[in-house]
Amino acid sequence: MGFTRTQIAIAVGVGALLVFGFLGYIWWLSNQGPVLARSEDHDPLTGLPVSIRMNPLRDRTIGGAALDVWWRYPDAAEPERRPSRYPFHELPNVIMTPHCSGWTEGMVARRWAEVAGNINRFVRGEPLQSVVVTT
Repeated sequence: MGFTRTQIAIAVGVGALLVFGFLGYIWWLSNQGPVLARSEDHDPLTGLPVSIRMNPLRDRTIGGAALDVWWRYPDAAEPERRPSRYPFHELPNVIMTPHCSGWTEGMVARRWAEVAGNINRFVRGEPLQSVVVTT
């Protein structure tokens, strides 16, 4: 079955509109400015930016953020270490937790009980629970 000239013209026209629409969107995105604008100053040892501006959070383009990840943990040498080298802690619309939102006092005991239960099931030849299978 062949296509008529009208069908081909419609398909080409729709395709062209989609391409131009996509290119226009890319152009629009490129003019929106960066989400994270780095300063030009870099640490001479690590090469990392010394500061970073969190435009959407700082400027309230977005209302706020709850961040459950600390990239740098406090330790004995630096007990007051900030969770990030970027000043998220200075923003009033950011809540930060030390990547422990799933942690409870009873969680460790329950995990070890599940491990022991699986060992017992394995010895008895029973199916294991909570098995992760990869393909």
